[in-house]
Amino acid sequence: MSEQDLIKTLLQDESYGWIGWTTLVAVVVTVALGFITKALLQVVKNVKSIRAEATKPDYKKQIKCESNINELLRTIKHDMHADAVMILQYHNGVHSIANNSLLRISATHESITQMSPSYLGVVDGWMANFFGNWNNMIFDGRYIAIENFNNEEFDQDLRGLQQWLAKIHCKSIYLFPVQDAYGATFGIGVLCHTTKAVEHSAEFLSLAKGRFHAIGALLAGGSK
Repeated sequence: MSEQDLIKTLLQDESYGWIGWTTLVAVVVTVALGFITKALLQVVKNVKSIRAEATKPDYKKQIKCESNINELLRTIKHDMHADAVMILQYHNGVHSIANNSLLRISATHESITQMSPSYLGVVDGWMANFFGNWNNMIFDGRYIAIENFNNEEFDQDLRGLQQWLAKIHCKSIYLFPVQDAYGATFGIGVLCHTTKAVEHSAEFLSLAKGRFHAIGALLAGGSK
């Protein structure tokens, strides 16, 4: 006997009436729950698909953003007569056993002259404390000007950085905060002169700071 015949018999036979109605209700509920479950699963699937599409990186937009950044770096290098212009970005490498964030810094963008070596891959994953108290100045939104490297007296916590700058024959170096559109610092813009010492005017330094700020806005929003 088929299920339909069984249900029909149960409904027609008064002695089994309560069983028939119970069975009918159970079948209806089961079918309804199955339909609802299937519909909910489809909704979940659709939501996941929409989220995946929304969070998928727009590589075309990012490549265009990178091109704009490189153009700004070339402009800064040209106007400031620098040998190298770099963007260093802070990032979290790993955590210590004490669960402290080991803040690091890496060069992510550069524009260099034909005579200058590349620093990408060299300034890579450095501990941020290599920059000592300069970090505090950068995060306070201030720029750092070392007009004549050989005449500068460095603090004790900058000895390692001083040795590296001497190794690359630095003559002058200027550092600027790289910030997002809301003023939050996440990197450093670097002007490096290795051919000769260069003293920039306050006007030029303000111009460079503004351009690094524009780069920061592109970096913070270009891949979103």
